[in-house]
Amino acid sequence: MAKTTGQPTLEKKPLQKEINLDGIILSYKDNGVNGDPIVFFHRSSLSSDSFENQFTAKEFQKYRMLAPDMPGHGNSKPAKEPEIFYTLEALTQIMVNWIEKLDIKNAFFVGHSTGAHVLMNAWPQISQRAKGLVIFGAPPFSENNKLEDSHYGHPDYALTQQSKLNTDEVSRIAKLFVKKGSELDNLLIQSIKKADPAMRSILAESITMHSVMGNESENIKNLTQPIAIFQGRYDKILKRTYFDKLEIPTLWRKKVQLIDNAGHCPQIENPEQFNQLIQQFLIDQVI
Repeated sequence: MAKTTGQPTLEKKPLQKEINLDGIILSYKDNGVNGDPIVFFHRSSLSSDSFENQFTAKEFQKYRMLAPDMPGHGNSKPAKEPEIFYTLEALTQIMVNWIEKLDIKNAFFVGHSTGAHVLMNAWPQISQRAKGLVIFGAPPFSENNKLEDSHYGHPDYALTQQSKLNTDEVSRIAKLFVKKGSELDNLLIQSIKKADPAMRSILAESITMHSVMGNESENIKNLTQPIAIFQGRYDKILKRTYFDKLEIPTLWRKKVQLIDNAGHCPQIENPEQFNQLIQQFLIDQVI
């Protein structure tokens, strides 16, 4: 899936770095710029590579851009104790530890799906380091939330929670992540293949069994910083109307921003509009 025509980009790639967090080797991208940070968090089965179109966009080059690969994703090593470190609670704490270790401050945090759930759960620990929050592909859950309230129930959604995948199943997940009829980006295929198979089922079970996301909607309700919510207009996974039921006092522009010609991965499918929205959100917080 090519970048949107007319979108100015840079060829310089960010540095790929590693950090040891109490025995967990975490890989992350860092463009090394001395500016306010924009920190991107990917969804499960993908990686920091899913934000390539943001790292190369000229409009963001004055910001320090960072993006970690969660354990078992991208260039981060698989967890030695997957049952412990692939739960949402553990992934959230690992990401908090990473933020604290790098002493990230005055940041705009951007989360996609699982990455957004990590941020919403981590918010009480990281809010003092934040200027704003952007989430997409992620409905803030409450204790009484039922999956059918926020999700369409696509038949291939269960594959995102399945450990081992054959070639056809990998392709079906990739197709689920983009709007109907879109050309499949090889980045999606390779990221799904590279992710540790054990992660998918353990992460899904941790969410189902322990209701660890029950405080998300409350955290969003109590935000003092602005939050922007994006959604691909043709997302096959999430119901946009779910957000209408939530109380979000600091919601940017007072509504969810729909991104045209995009499904669950608008940062890949329509980077031009995605980046424009991010840029305007950043500008609005300075004014």
